[in-house]
Amino acid sequence: QWQLVDLSRGMLYLSVPALAITSALAMFLAPTSFPGTFLGIGNLVWISSAGMAAGAMPFLFLTSFILRMVTITKRTLAVGPFILRSADRSGDIEWE
Repeated sequence: QWQLVDLSRGMLYLSVPALAITSALAMFLAPTSFPGTFLGIGNLVWISSAGMAAGAMPFLFLTSFILRMVTITKRTLAVGPFILRSADRSGDIEWE
């Protein structure tokens, strides 16, 4: 349950800046905005690549979380809370 809270919080923290960056690139980037080259590659290519990488961060975060859940489920052979078989299960809830 707390894992989903952490996932939601992480997605929110990553998606707002990613949305802002990709929106700014879509609205304000023009072919004449960044003239010149760096390391033989046009500056516009560098800027657009950085924007695409920032836009892909929420998707990559979600993919890594899903892969983590699949790995834990496969190792514990149980679908449910992330509690290992050898761990003691108590009825007490730890809030922090």
